[in-house]
Amino acid sequence: MTCCDDDQQAKCAHVAGFGQRLLQKGFYHYGELCHRFPHWLMLFAFAVCGLLAIGLINIEEETSSNRLWVPQDSRALRDQAIFESYYGDDWETLAVIQVPLDEATGVLTKPVLMEVLDFYDATLAVVSEVGGRNYTYETLCYLQCEDCGICRTFSLLALWNFSSELLLSDPDILLTVNLNLLELDMPSILGSPEYDAQGNIVYAAAIQSTFFLNDSLSDDGREQWQRDWMDMTREQFDFVLTSAYPISEQALSDMFQDNLTADLPLLMVSGILVITFMILALGYLHLIHGAVLMSLAGLVNIAMGVCVGYSVGAAAGYPIGPINQFVPFVLLGIGVDDLFILYNQFEFTKGPSIKGRMAMALSKSGVSITVTTISDFAVFLLGLISELPAVQSFAVYSSVAVLADFFFQLTFWYPLMGLDARRREASRLDCVPCFKVEQNEDRCCCLKPITQDDESHSERACGFIHKFLFSIPAKIIILLAAATLIGLAIWGCTQITREFDENEFIPSSSFLKDYVRKSEEYFAEDTFTITFWGVTEQIDYFRSRDEMLTLINNTVAVPQVDRLVYGWLPSFIEWLPLNAPPGTLAPNGWPISEPDFYTLLHSFLDSIDGQRFQVDIIFASNATATDVIVQARSQFTSVNAAQDQDEIDLLHNLYAVSDASPLANYVYSGAFPFTTSIDNILREVILSVLISLGIMLVVLLLFLVHPLMVLMCFLCVICTVLVMVGSFPMWGLTINVVSFIMLFISVGISLDFSAHMSHAYIASAAETRQERVLEIMKTTSLSVCSGGISTILAIVALAFAISWPLKVFFQLLFTTTVAALFFGVLVLPVFLSVIGPLPKWHFHEFKSKSTAALSANMDASNSSSDDDDKL
Repeated sequence: MTCCDDDQQAKCAHVAGFGQRLLQKGFYHYGELCHRFPHWLMLFAFAVCGLLAIGLINIEEETSSNRLWVPQDSRALRDQAIFESYYGDDWETLAVIQVPLDEATGVLTKPVLMEVLDFYDATLAVVSEVGGRNYTYETLCYLQCEDCGICRTFSLLALWNFSSELLLSDPDILLTVNLNLLELDMPSILGSPEYDAQGNIVYAAAIQSTFFLNDSLSDDGREQWQRDWMDMTREQFDFVLTSAYPISEQALSDMFQDNLTADLPLLMVSGILVITFMILALGYLHLIHGAVLMSLAGLVNIAMGVCVGYSVGAAAGYPIGPINQFVPFVLLGIGVDDLFILYNQFEFTKGPSIKGRMAMALSKSGVSITVTTISDFAVFLLGLISELPAVQSFAVYSSVAVLADFFFQLTFWYPLMGLDARRREASRLDCVPCFKVEQNEDRCCCLKPITQDDESHSERACGFIHKFLFSIPAKIIILLAAATLIGLAIWGCTQITREFDENEFIPSSSFLKDYVRKSEEYFAEDTFTITFWGVTEQIDYFRSRDEMLTLINNTVAVPQVDRLVYGWLPSFIEWLPLNAPPGTLAPNGWPISEPDFYTLLHSFLDSIDGQRFQVDIIFASNATATDVIVQARSQFTSVNAAQDQDEIDLLHNLYAVSDASPLANYVYSGAFPFTTSIDNILREVILSVLISLGIMLVVLLLFLVHPLMVLMCFLCVICTVLVMVGSFPMWGLTINVVSFIMLFISVGISLDFSAHMSHAYIASAAETRQERVLEIMKTTSLSVCSGGISTILAIVALAFAISWPLKVFFQLLFTTTVAALFFGVLVLPVFLSVIGPLPKWHFHEFKSKSTAALSANMDASNSSSDDDDKL
């Protein structure tokens, strides 16, 4: 596909490549500047890095799930804020699941319950001293009601008032439990219960005790007490009849903080592997012509980019979350790729002067790395349109880091490369340039003279690839492999599910993971709360009985809802006929007047039957309006959600019931913010991928121009992303926030390799398609393959990461890199050799007057040399 015919293609390409030549001209003159003022440019780079690094003092860590994974303007968070403003989320929980060693007997036996009671007593005995003050559970606990002094504790032992005497004297444990099924939240206390034909519990496989701490009390004392409680549970208490699996919010917080630093050694391993490979790929095993200095400088360049990315992100107010761990590894992959392009282009550029080689090399490679940098920056920055704070944070950190890395490549690494070339020309030692040695062919191989015509290890290793591509059988094999891979990827895409389990962030080796496994095994039901509240007008609770009962009944009728657990209104209605004074009730069993309603309601809440509902009804604090209810809630349990779609359906159905009620009300559950995230993630993934691909297409059109070249490169990007997404089932992954971020990274990585190859092809002045492909396979493919291998080496250590996001990062980035290499280095050249743009279409290189004269002299010299050879 061309815009002109045969002889006019060169003119057409000349016009289309006007922007390319402008960039080449700018990079040419900047290359000369790098040779002339390398020290000043490097000093400027360090000064910029140091100045921007000031933002690191504002860096903050975020571990709250709601502030990482939930849209901040979501209905779920608004409802949660209202709920907490009245009922507060001013407690922290600790829980322990106890599973009997003898599964046949279960937990509803006196010996097992006595061990549970002994553990409860041990919990009361835990004392933590902080700042000269002693803290215990009774001084830190969240009270069941303001004046009762009873700690809020969810435990079956409450049926016996936590008394060993009452428990031991009970003649029938099962009878006591079944008579009080409605008194306690049994689904969260007894695990995997079994029922007889009459609906009575006859067996339970596990038991859970939950302790509540007041979040408004001393932070230091509360945190230390939780740590001491965990130590007592795991190391000091002697569990004889049961196995215990504890968890606490403080333990989770400590675990998340540890995870942010636990995998730092892997970053060091990755750096060592990348440096080792760069030394072997860029240079030779030679004391003078080695590349140790430039490899170390490359790692410093990447570190400076990461530092600036983190600093600017922190200064902009974006905290660090688990996903920000990706940034250094992303830059190791993307940044090293560009370094290979710059270095190898310099090595392939022939000429007598370092200044001319630096200028010409940068004029060619600068455009290529600019294309990939702009595309990576735009794609990563696209994450800002996401509603998820964790994605927004990663977008800022990664996009700024990519841009900073590009800046330091041009102001620090490239000028240093010119100095390194001068060092080699002066026969000074690599890494120790103050020492100069005399080269002698009779000495060891590490000091033998090396000329520009000598091949490096990487060149020799890739020497056979271009020959392989020109055979017909090889092309058929590559195309069949590509078709098979695409077919498998499409099939894999049909198997993907949408699911996000926050517990995946807990390392599998952590003891907290044991609690999660047992909780999922024995405790299947989730609890949510529906609460009545007033917005523009106060609900008239006295006259809204029927509307409230309708709302409760409609909620219970939702398919995903199991039953009403705590309902003050039905219990109050049952209590009234048995306890209301004569003459205070209407024929329908409801109080006759509003004063009677509030009088009877207070009596109900003070009674044994209604005492447990005291925390559910909140009266106005104004002393002159004590009989005004401002909040009243009812609690329900949902059925076991087999998959995330069930939770999403539950959320939508409850919102529909809530919106249909004439009462001002809202639905609240601690799980709903996260469910909202899962509900939105698929839409965000599709939108982000489409916009990312659109950005890629625009960038390719601007820098490649030729429609057919753009189409082939763009198809390589799409195929790479398709393979990455299609690999989800193979890795056991689902659509979630972590894989969502990987889509941004995969688009950038997939474009890098194909864009470098495409730009090299369209810029080649070779006379046939085969010669152009041969040229890019000898030059650009070497850098691209080196960049791909370095990316794999940068992430291979993450296969052993403790953090789940980093493991997912390894799995998907490894898949993306291999697929991008396959489509960019093998499939794309095959198509270019057959249907690539015709040879007369190519970007005319920018050449300065000195460069043109130098080329003419070199051509004349080569011609003379050929004549001498003939003679």
